[in-house]
Amino acid sequence: TLFRSHDVVALQLPNWWQFTVLYLACSRIGAVVNPLMHIFRERELSFMLKHGEAKLLVVPKVFRGFDHEAMARGLQPQLPQLQRILVVGGGAAGNPADDFDALLTEPAWEREPDAREILTRHRPGPDDVTQLIYTSGTTGEPKGVMHSANTVMANIIPYAQRLALGS
Repeated sequence: TLFRSHDVVALQLPNWWQFTVLYLACSRIGAVVNPLMHIFRERELSFMLKHGEAKLLVVPKVFRGFDHEAMARGLQPQLPQLQRILVVGGGAAGNPADDFDALLTEPAWEREPDAREILTRHRPGPDDVTQLIYTSGTTGEPKGVMHSANTVMANIIPYAQRLALGS
């Protein structure tokens, strides 16, 4: 299944290079990135994935001794929108099609009939939603905050100015 613009791609990854690659890939096709902290477990994840209607979830196989893949696969039956789980590091429960490294090195999706169209026609505009970030939910359920390139830049520019960062 190819993912398209405005589809939500949830990433429950640590600060690994795969996160950056996935963020850039989603930006290229206009998918909405939903970064989720790796400390979240079933309760938080099931709420956020269902609320955001994530179609793809990318998790580490194991991180800090916790099997994220097993947790994700256990949640999937309760999440009708979640079409696929992609696993980083260590293979994917007997399904090579869900292994991040295999997908990256053998990108079969490039042979799909509409792959070129997805790469060329679905770039997001400056006001299109590109990120879905959840608040901590300290006073109730987490709230999904939608960001565009413009809202991200509206935060980054004053931050860089305040720190006197230049080129």
